[in-house]
Amino acid sequence: AQHCIPSTQAQIFIDQLPAEFVRANEMLALLKMSPMQKPPLEIAKEFPKVGSATWTIGWAFGEILVVFHRYVAGRTGDDLVLDGPNLPGMSGGPVVNEAGQVVGINQASNVAASLACSQKEIREFLKLK
Repeated sequence: AQHCIPSTQAQIFIDQLPAEFVRANEMLALLKMSPMQKPPLEIAKEFPKVGSATWTIGWAFGEILVVFHRYVAGRTGDDLVLDGPNLPGMSGGPVVNEAGQVVGINQASNVAASLACSQKEIREFLKLK
């Protein structure tokens, strides 16, 4: 998530490996890691259906890898609404479907639900068809 990047000039490290800032918009940031340690996840082409299972992944409080099972509760514009909250620090983590495809990126949360930008927004940002 773009709000996780302190500055385009900051030194950024992921798992103690350097990452280079490429670009950002108001929601997303693209970082480049070389060499990549793992292959990238596939970005889904379709919106998940309401009621479909997802998993939100992130580093809660910047320290603990957390995976939550969530269901798609609805949409607000191009954003996904998931049926439970995330913890602070999970922003920027993927939301994946049962096939392991990215359907969103964790953005915000309250006590009842969480919000993720959709795969449509990710594909547009990455200039994928």
